[in-house]
Amino acid sequence: KNCEHSLASASESLRADREVVLTAARSSVEAIYAAAEELKTDEAFMLQVVSFDGLVLRAVPELRKKRSFVLEAVARNATALRHVAEELRMDRNFLKEAVARNPLSLVHAPEPFCREAALLRVAAQAEAKQKLED
Repeated sequence: KNCEHSLASASESLRADREVVLTAARSSVEAIYAAAEELKTDEAFMLQVVSFDGLVLRAVPELRKKRSFVLEAVARNATALRHVAEELRMDRNFLKEAVARNPLSLVHAPEPFCREAALLRVAAQAEAKQKLED
């Protein structure tokens, strides 16, 4: 919480500084709310922040709807699936892609999808593939 407030009271140039914002976001992803808008709309930057905590998607509603961005976000952090736009969360094909990228995201899939045999198979296959790659 302190990082968020510290960043909010910082100068515009500090709120637009990638390293300053990343450092603050590592301590508390809530700091991203105080970041300059150009950072919050920079997909590459936001993927770095999402890797700290998937909850950061709450701060960037325009990116929550962007399929390619949220798939990468879920690949980095399974909890990001909880904050994806509703139309994507209710899309079976999107969920299959998300679970294939990060099988742990299945626990964040909405009912009834989290219990579907097809998604359970995708999760099992993705987990087996990850084990082979490790």
